[in-house]
Amino acid sequence: MPVKLNRNACQSGRSPRRRREPRCISSIPRICWIALCVPLFAVAAASAETRSAEGITIESEYETRMLTWRIINESAAPIVRIRIPTYKTYDIVVPDSWQYEDSHSEMKAWAKSDADAIRAGRSLVLQVTGSSSGGKPGLTTAAVTLADGRVIEIDSVPTFEREGWMTIALPPIVVSALIGLLLILRRRSTSQPRQP
Repeated sequence: MPVKLNRNACQSGRSPRRRREPRCISSIPRICWIALCVPLFAVAAASAETRSAEGITIESEYETRMLTWRIINESAAPIVRIRIPTYKTYDIVVPDSWQYEDSHSEMKAWAKSDADAIRAGRSLVLQVTGSSSGGKPGLTTAAVTLADGRVIEIDSVPTFEREGWMTIALPPIVVSALIGLLLILRRRSTSQPRQP
């Protein structure tokens, strides 16, 4: 007599097979993290620049949204005033013998008296912190005023400048597009019939 096999009994000892998601789906969360972290690493990167003109040198150091300028008077008349265009800076640090004014578009600092001017062989340190909303590292032209009335302009000095609207909007757009693609691929994978 033919023996009938109990299909349920045969299948009862098998563990259910789990379907693996396509690699393109499982890698999308990783891509989203990369899209979010790359701008943060770019902001945290440190850099240093040195620019000189007519006996005045500006050493700049940028690290974690903190920008430090060291203005060195090598051989010029005493420095009495400094103007550096910026965008949305705060926590401004100047020496006690100097004053400053910040209008969110430029930073001005000047000596309180002639005795506080930066003479040849001396230096002055200024420090600002850039806002995380709308400001990005850039380059500008600094103006250094001397006691004899001359104004020395130094090009390509690091600063914070205003970001364009595309720079601000691009990261959220990319992340939203990746999340949308992830949802579409998940929906398609769940709607496909299982292989026997």
